[in-house]
Amino acid sequence: MTTRKNRNSTSTSIKEALTILDSPALKPIMDRKNVSFLKDRVRVYWGGFSIVEATLRLLRKAVDEGEFQYAVLLSGQDFPIKSNRHIESFFEAHEGKEFISYTPLPPKEWGWGPEIMERIEYYWRVDGVSHLLEMFGSKRLQRWGWSAYSRLTTSVYRHAPSLKRKFLPGIAPYGGPSWFAISSRCAKYVLNYLRAHPEYCRFFARTLVPDELFFQMLILNSPFRDHVLNDALRFTDWETGASSPRVLTGGDFDRLVASDSLYARKFDSTNSPDIISRIRSYIAMDI
Repeated sequence: MTTRKNRNSTSTSIKEALTILDSPALKPIMDRKNVSFLKDRVRVYWGGFSIVEATLRLLRKAVDEGEFQYAVLLSGQDFPIKSNRHIESFFEAHEGKEFISYTPLPPKEWGWGPEIMERIEYYWRVDGVSHLLEMFGSKRLQRWGWSAYSRLTTSVYRHAPSLKRKFLPGIAPYGGPSWFAISSRCAKYVLNYLRAHPEYCRFFARTLVPDELFFQMLILNSPFRDHVLNDALRFTDWETGASSPRVLTGGDFDRLVASDSLYARKFDSTNSPDIISRIRSYIAMDI
């Protein structure tokens, strides 16, 4: 997560970037004053609340470290496609706006289909099941075990709809990609709301892929909803029709630099190092 601070300084926390903090890849930035590492790390499992918890710990870290203008959630496969100067100017020009992509649920677009509501209506124990499978199985067994658990859970609730749980009262459901850029005021509101309403986290702890629901619902049902722009500020390519964005390559360079987005995903530094180096050179021209 990157936080845009006042006076054009930058503070960065890295979530799950590498498995250990003493990795040689981190040594060049370990002593930088504008970089800090989250030490109370979370073992993250796909589809589990652990992803949300890791993000919340980053927000708490950012708020505890001092004043900032915007907190931007980035993954290890995200990369800026605009210079720091451009990004800082953008947030200054849009001060008070919140950037998070969303759609009301159940959606009529994005190809999610009505089954998106099954993530909310059924009881899921993703982190616990994933942890057990990790402890006792190979990667292949983990995939088989998760598939079996998912099919069993879905079958039970579809055949016994009376077992479905009730949604949070007074909350309109929204969903969208995990990524966001929110103001410091909004970040503080999120943390204060969760302290006052622990039932919100308890509900999502038993939700499937809650990171694509949690922040959209909280912010779009808050006083900040009138300041939200439906844009996560990043370029993605879904044209292949896959379940995740296509990995970007050198052939995407012209589209990236022509985009109004500040960031892009997904990148793979092992398979497509050329695109990252070209973007670095492009950004350097605008410093």
